[in-house]
Amino acid sequence: MAAAALAACAGSYQEAAEETRAGLIGMTGLELRDCLGVPAEYETDGENEILTYRWTLKPRPKPRIGPDSVLTRRNDPTWSNDPDNQGLCELVFVMGKDGVSEVTAHGRDEVGLRADSQCLVSAHRCIGEDYGNE
Repeated sequence: MAAAALAACAGSYQEAAEETRAGLIGMTGLELRDCLGVPAEYETDGENEILTYRWTLKPRPKPRIGPDSVLTRRNDPTWSNDPDNQGLCELVFVMGKDGVSEVTAHGRDEVGLRADSQCLVSAHRCIGEDYGNE
């Protein structure tokens, strides 16, 4: 039963990642900069521009017993703010004359596990009805 629930969550998370990828396709460089800011790297490859964005992924608060013995989801105060101890996200956008033609996500969570989908979903705020409603 728990395995089925976990599989359903993983499937819906993958769907959210693919929905985000599809929503980012066709965006202009100006739209990306408006939502994600200035890219960490910019290069050209023939007629294409390649924009690379990088940031740390905030750790997901895990349930724990707080100082008042109440279950809480607040971040652990002993958690390190050192970027080497946090997850990382890198999104690479290939831009052609018609906007974004390809999006590649490379993510790593706070314990070093692959988190490409989490990385991609972190850009979901840039698409559709979510855009501008932070």
